[in-house]
Amino acid sequence: MNASRVLIVDDDPAIRQIIATVLRRDGIAVDIAVDGEAAVALLQRESYGVIVLDLLMPRVNGLEVIDFMKAHAINTPVIVLSAVTDDHVPDLDPQLVRVAMQKPLEPRELRRVVEAILERTA
Repeated sequence: MNASRVLIVDDDPAIRQIIATVLRRDGIAVDIAVDGEAAVALLQRESYGVIVLDLLMPRVNGLEVIDFMKAHAINTPVIVLSAVTDDHVPDLDPQLVRVAMQKPLEPRELRRVVEAILERTA
């Protein structure tokens, strides 16, 4: 596993850019997937220390990415980002999903969570 690399999966280009900029500023290597379909393709070729994953995306959504990960024994920690309120977020697999954060997000808080997970998995 590339314990220092983060995969950002979100269909919103502004959110992808904000997250990537904040993490790269701290020297964290980042790959970007524009949707769940692109994320699945990357996960078949690469490994990551953390995945930052939106739930609501076209084609392949975040829940389907998590299902793919479970089916292929990819145990990378996931930080879920969603505009859906807590009452509407489905039960997420606690083995994979370490944190669920609601949009709009606070970039510094996300960076803190990513760094904490990377430190624990290093």
